[in-house]
Amino acid sequence: MKRLFFIVTIVIVLFSTVNSEAQTVSDSTKTIQNKYQAKAPPTQPFGKKAFGKSKKTTLRWLGMAGFLINSRGTTFMVDPLLEGFDMPLLIDFPISAKDVPHVDAIFRNPCRQRPF
Repeated sequence: MKRLFFIVTIVIVLFSTVNSEAQTVSDSTKTIQNKYQAKAPPTQPFGKKAFGKSKKTTLRWLGMAGFLINSRGTTFMVDPLLEGFDMPLLIDFPISAKDVPHVDAIFRNPCRQRPF
């Protein structure tokens, strides 16, 4: 029983010290506190040129957990999500599915049930 009390006390102390404010801006006259939804940085749009021949390896973020990798002209996508998501998203996709000219391989996380 003492052990359970000790663990509960530790958890309460830890959670009571966490600051729930997302951002605080201070200036000499006032303090402004802003709460907001965490949002990823904007994706960088790209076109068919990203799928062409290259002398280097390029990694492009597709949003969420997805990436396009072009390694010397061999292109593959890792866990792509380019359309058909059933919830509102806070990002814009960098390329639409219809604009993808070709992909040599797609690596998909088998745990996710979503179209690509």
